Amino acid sequence: MKKLLIVLFISSVALVSCKKDDKELSKANSILKATLKDLPQDSGINSEGDINNDNNTIVFGANKPVTFPLEVVIDLTLSEGAKSEPVSGTRIEFKKDEATRISVKAEDGTARVWEVSIVEQLDPEPQLVNNMFQDWYKVTAESGFEYYQPGKDANSIWATPNLGTSFLQMVPVSPIDVDGKKAAQIMTIGGPDIAPIIAGAMYTGKFDLSMYDPKDPSKAAVFGTPFFGMPKGIKFTFKYKPGPKNYKGSTELPYPDKCHLYAILENRNVSPKVQIAKAEYSGSKEYSDFVTMDLTFNYTSTDRPTHITVVLTSSINGDLFEGAIGSVLVAKEATMIYE
Repeated sequence: MKKLLIVLFISSVALVSCKKDDKELSKANSILKATLKDLPQDSGINSEGDINNDNNTIVFGANKPVTFPLEVVIDLTLSEGAKSEPVSGTRIEFKKDEATRISVKAEDGTARVWEVSIVEQLDPEPQLVNNMFQDWYKVTAESGFEYYQPGKDANSIWATPNLGTSFLQMVPVSPIDVDGKKAAQIMTIGGPDIAPIIAGAMYTGKFDLSMYDPKDPSKAAVFGTPFFGMPKGIKFTFKYKPGPKNYKGSTELPYPDKCHLYAILENRNVSPKVQIAKAEYSGSKEYSDFVTMDLTFNYTSTDRPTHITVVLTSSINGDLFEGAIGSVLVAKEATMIYE
């Protein structure tokens, strides 16, 4: 879906050596997907839960007041071999400001308790949390290598490929100081032979290693965050400098690198999900000073949004091993525009 995250392949290389023996019982006890069924008509509740593996929570947003207590059926997709209590397909009760607990037990018996809740999100003109990119938190890799991620903590709605590249003791996304405030520096950097071009990117969503698949490492990238607004557009303030030479693998290309900034509104309460609107900019033009672009959403559906995906990347075709080492995108904000 998205043109980025080549670095997920780096994660696959680092993790293949850690594959468990076929005879070893799995320790995986994650909830990979959670869906509510039998919701009241026009309830305004997201049927797809927002899963946070770092703090074992699942949140179903609601854009209307909810009548509690509420009993609905929850369907769960679990790690291979894991079992839950209550089991998938069970009717559970939600109470206001109180989480419902679901225990997931791995094949080896390791248990993990998840807190599941419905949260009212009633702001008619919501902004993304940390839309000005001022909050960053420190992460220390197992090797001791330290880097920063956007947000106050691991519950952030913003993600990057930094977890993948941290195995190499380098990261393509980091905070920098600009006039006494923070900004996000997103760079295209060089990598090993398996991924010679590593495109930096910052996006709403999660980098979830519990969803890692050696055949498709990009599954570790979970795009989008709950969002109920219907903005007219999105404002990006940024500057950009493409790297000197654009490559695909080891082949130099006859055209320059491009940055790509975009936002997509979706309704994920239906299957298949519906793309409601998109706003985007891509270009190779160098902006040495910060510019502000107001991008208009092109609405192609009258559905109400349940999720938004916002992406900022320094190389538009990074997923194709294409980009210019040294391309730098520095972003100050991603702000919703309303009437």
